[in-house]
Amino acid sequence: MGTVMHLTSNEINRHINSALRQLEVAKFLAGYETSKPMTTLLKNLSWEQNVVPTLFDGQSGRTMLAALCTLAGKNVEEGFGLSFRLVYHCTNC
Repeated sequence: MGTVMHLTSNEINRHINSALRQLEVAKFLAGYETSKPMTTLLKNLSWEQNVVPTLFDGQSGRTMLAALCTLAGKNVEEGFGLSFRLVYHCTNC
């Protein structure tokens, strides 16, 4: 039999919020990718990996994701709004 995880309601809520925030980011970046490939933006940011980072990739991935969202917005306000929520969310992880 497998091991049973015991999580507090706060831990469960944090994991659910991370997944929901990741979905929000994926939808946002998908909108950008309809006009330009995301790999072009990653190269401009000197991201050496060939994949888009996620909230689950540790601090460097989350930082790069916030930068991507800022640059991928139609304007600074749109991209910065999501980046701010990412930074705020990750400080509460």
